Amino acid sequence: MKAVIHELHADDIELTYLLRKGTPAETIIAVTSEEDVDLIVMCTDGRDNVRDFVTGTITEHVINNSPCPVLVIPYRK
Repeated sequence: MKAVIHELHADDIELTYLLRKGTPAETIIAVTSEEDVDLIVMCTDGRDNVRDFVTGTITEHVINNSPCPVLVIPYRK
């Protein structure tokens, strides 16, 4: 990621890499609040199975509960 940022001449962008254990959507929301995050960037390929239609996806949960903007980028298969 740092190499891509350098290639784009965007070295003034600050990044923090974290590895946490837990339920993805809940952990993303928790870290967002703990670390004073300005923007969440996520990739999504849409609903994968019937359970997603009933309970929702990780991306939906983050969008609906995030204290900051969420940028969702579609993943092309």
